[in-house]
Amino acid sequence: MVECERELAAGTRVTLDLDEAGRLDAEVRWSQRGQVGMRFAAAFALRKLARPRPGPATRMLRPAYLEEPVAAPRPSGPSPLVQKKARR
Repeated sequence: MVECERELAAGTRVTLDLDEAGRLDAEVRWSQRGQVGMRFAAAFALRKLARPRPGPATRMLRPAYLEEPVAAPRPSGPSPLVQKKARR
């Protein structure tokens, strides 16, 4: 469906100019209240209608939990728990 300010008769052949997506030939099937239904002459990829997003390409970041585990530093000397038992 396409929005159009004027009524178009069913059967009218039209060409839609879609900027970077190119031009598409179609036939008007119905038209009422500013909307037009069309049958396209040939199939086209809908992805052509999506505008590219400006800016740098998206890059996936690797979550920290997937990184190699870093070994915790080992404390020097006996555990504090062992030291408490020895004082008793």
